[in-house]
Parts: sequence; structure tokens; C-alpha cells
Amino acid sequence: MSKKYLTEVYTKVCGVKSVPDAQAQKRKSIYNTQLTVIGLTVPELKKINKSFSFYDKKPREIMKIWDYIWNKSSVFDVKIQAILYYEKKMNEINYDEHWSLFSSWLDGVDNWEHSDRLSRFYSHLLEQNPKKVYPVLKEWNSAKNPWFRRQSVVSLIFYSTLRQKVIAKTKIFSLVKKLLKDTDYYVQKGVGWTLREVGNVYPEATLDFMEKNLNDISSVAFSAAVEKVSSHVKEKLKEQRKNFRKKSR
Repeated sequence: MSKKYLTEVYTKVCGVKSVPDAQAQKRKSIYNTQLTVIGLTVPELKKINKSFSFYDKKPREIMKIWDYIWNKSSVFDVKIQAILYYEKKMNEINYDEHWSLFSSWLDGVDNWEHSDRLSRFYSHLLEQNPKKVYPVLKEWNSAKNPWFRRQSVVSLIFYSTLRQKVIAKTKIFSLVKKLLKDTDYYVQKGVGWTLREVGNVYPEATLDFMEKNLNDISSVAFSAAVEKVSSHVKEKLKEQRKNFRKKSR
């Protein structure tokens, strides 16, 4: 039965319009994914998501269908439909019903777009149930798969503007610190993202953490971390990094 709905979603995604191959390849390159990419824009993907024949089923049945689609499809634009559906239902998402589903989807991630959209769910559920979710993020922090490691820090806050309550800064910095020397580009982008967002919540502690670890913060992470700090603080940190490098030569 679920296979029928996978075919339905695939048909709608492919039937919206004919995307030039150059556009599809450009998006594939941007996402840096091994999945097949049709090349639709996010607004186009969201428009498709508004209506599927199985939307009249019970929530648990819909969940099983989307889970099947996520796990069985090798098409970027099809897989993301599962995420987009639940993005519209953030107020209904809770730990007991959705954590098992969303956490299992991380196994099927190979690109930053799917990863970051899942981060929104994980951070939301961390806020709801930190006692259950944080230990999992702690496990992901040392996983072999880099997308798990990226999630272990990005999911701590995601965007600070979406959080009503943020976990203790010590718990955040302990996971960030372990990834400072990680060699994966997207993990480092996640480290920088997290430092930027935690800086909105714990500005003094974040500045202190960065100053103490400037030698270990990669250029990729540093660039993202200082995006929103004042020009004065940014120049101060840059100068400190230069001095550290001179001393280490």
C-alpha cells in the first residue's frame, strides 16, 4: 500500500514541470548529495506538499506512509516531502509520538538541506524533553557518520529565535568542544552555526569559550560563529587568532 503512495508523490514531484538538466545538476551540486535531484525550488516543493490522497488517513497511518517514502526513495525532491509535511505541524509534534520517527530518518541523510530541516525537529524535541534527547545527541557527537556529529551540535539550539528555553551552556559547550578539530566541512559549519546561536543566548560565556579555544576553532567554524557579533569584537578575535598563529610557528 505504501508503495502506491511513494509512486503518487514521485509522480506529482516529476509532473510539476520539466526542469532543465543544468538547473537540476546545479542544485545537486549545491546540496552536495548523491541522491537524484529533480531540481524544483523550495516554494514549488511546498506547493506540491499541500495535497496528497493519503492526507485523509489517521496520523499514525500517515506517519507510516511518510516513513516508507523517506526510507525507500532515492530522489531528493521526494524525500523532502516527508519533512515538509511535518514542518507544517510543528505545534503537534511531541516526543512520545515523533522522536523515534525523526531520529531514525537521520540514517537517510547525505546533504545539508535535509539535515538542517531535521535539526528543527530535533531542537524542538530537545526543548520538550531534554532528559531523553540530550543523551542521544551526546551519542551522536562521537558517531562515525559526520551527519550525526553535525546534528549533535546544530540540534542543541537550531535558531535561538525559535527557542523558549535553552539547555545549560555547559552541556552545549561540552559537545561543541569535542568537535572543534573535526575534519568534516559540514561538521565545522555546524560548529560555527551553534556558536553563533548560543552567542545570542549566552553572549559572555560564548565569547569566553571562543577566546579560550581560538587555536582550535577552524576558519570555517570561526566565519560562521562571528557572523552576528559586533565589528569591534570580531576584529578583536581575529587579531587574537593572528597572534596565536604567530606564536605557534
